[in-house]
Amino acid sequence: MVFQGRPASAKPTMLFGDVLAIIGALLWAATTLYIKKFMAGNVQPINTFLYQLVFSIPILLVVSLVLEPRWIIHLTPSIVGCVFFQSVIVAFITYFIWFKLIHTYSVSRLSAFTFLTPIFGVLAGVILLGEEFTGSLMVGLPMVCAGIFLVNWRRRNAGLETLK
Repeated sequence: MVFQGRPASAKPTMLFGDVLAIIGALLWAATTLYIKKFMAGNVQPINTFLYQLVFSIPILLVVSLVLEPRWIIHLTPSIVGCVFFQSVIVAFITYFIWFKLIHTYSVSRLSAFTFLTPIFGVLAGVILLGEEFTGSLMVGLPMVCAGIFLVNWRRRNAGLETLK
């Protein structure tokens, strides 16, 4: 439903971006399942986190050298703030918390909450960047929220019935 509407400002490459987002979600799911199955009982969350960083940094560096058309030469407070936010808040704190949660809770319960990510992304785009909020987004995003509720609601009720 979310992919049905095209904003008026959409470019022909929009579908390619949507496909890349879906591929990214599938790879995220595969990584989460792998960590839970093979690493959660054997290593600490900080080790899982550091493995991800150590192996991704060289790959991302090479990809950025190839794909980035322009490099930042002059550092401004805005650029330093953005790099700090991406490095400390996004790459360190949130990923460490995610790996701690994977090691502690079941993947099926956690995975439902990863669907909140695109909701916050869309809302931030609308509020901060003035992006268009299409009709399909207005219908699709509540459907995602309802799905998150239903996944967790079934689990709660199933747990209550086993207690009776």
